[in-house]
Amino acid sequence: ALKVEVKIQPDSIFHIGSMEWDANVQAVQWFLSKIWPLVKSAHPNLTFHLAGKGINDHEAMFFQTGVHNHGEVTDASAFMRNHGIAVVPLLAGSGIRMKLIEALSLGVPCVATDIAVQGLPIKREDGIISIHHDAEGFAKALIDLLGNRKKAIDMAKLGHKYCLKHHFIHSILH
Repeated sequence: ALKVEVKIQPDSIFHIGSMEWDANVQAVQWFLSKIWPLVKSAHPNLTFHLAGKGINDHEAMFFQTGVHNHGEVTDASAFMRNHGIAVVPLLAGSGIRMKLIEALSLGVPCVATDIAVQGLPIKREDGIISIHHDAEGFAKALIDLLGNRKKAIDMAKLGHKYCLKHHFIHSILH
């Protein structure tokens, strides 16, 4: 079986997605206003890395301590592997989240909203993705994963296994 090496950057979380899509803009705004302050106060050294197309049009949103804007990155996989835990705080939109599947296939632990995992055969209790619909639950899950490396790594391994089973063609293509 294809093995993945899980090495999670400590004190680092990220979001990658096109900011030409309103749902992503809304997601990042919600994350920064409602979740980021809670997580940042529990983990003062935490950094939040953002990448994606059209991101510079929304730069004003990111002027907060610990938030780094990478603009559009040439290698999304490398970005995901090097910036810790993925956050997918979508509140709207539909369709399969390729970035979420890609993060899972790379052995990256993910915290996401219910909406972000819609259409995927993943349930909250599977432990593959930490799934929450409210800001407090989302923040608590992130704080927990940031403070519990073993749990984050176990979750990343489950995510990778899930991808080999359900999205194998995707892992071959990348």
